[in-house]
Amino acid sequence: MKRSVGLVVMTQIPDDAGVNQIVAVLQKRSCYSLERMAPRFYPGCLQVTCHGKLEPDEDWENGLLRELGEELGKPLARIYLDCAHHRQVLISQQTPREEVVTYGTIIPIEIIRDYARLDPDSGGLVFVTAEQVAEIVEITDDMKVKGPEYTHTLAMFPDEAEAVKKAFELIGKM
Repeated sequence: MKRSVGLVVMTQIPDDAGVNQIVAVLQKRSCYSLERMAPRFYPGCLQVTCHGKLEPDEDWENGLLRELGEELGKPLARIYLDCAHHRQVLISQQTPREEVVTYGTIIPIEIIRDYARLDPDSGGLVFVTAEQVAEIVEITDDMKVKGPEYTHTLAMFPDEAEAVKKAFELIGKM
């Protein structure tokens, strides 16, 4: 059975008026994978902060720390351990073929600024507000090669979009 784990990081950033607002920190998929040396599927689409498959004998916590270290850097993964007690399960799904758990947590923006080191395959971080969650559209098959038609389109897989929505419900009120 395929098992994968993800994390939605929430943080606070000032809006145009200088008032702090809670945002979800998402990753934009890049166009090309340096790891595979091939074009990436769903370029320009959004993903949760980090997500990946567990190794065969890996537990959820260790898999999440490994994925966070690979995608956002080992320094941020080490600091995440200090925030892990604030972690909540956002999505836990199991089918006969796969099991997926997506967690959520809040990390101060200064920590992200000072310690995040994006993987070369990342297309960058995107900060999504609670209001923008309603604008998220489901990824379609025609986005597999070229991505969304417009660069400002917020396209996500349904389970990850649901995790972001739940993150605002559960963590965005802290």
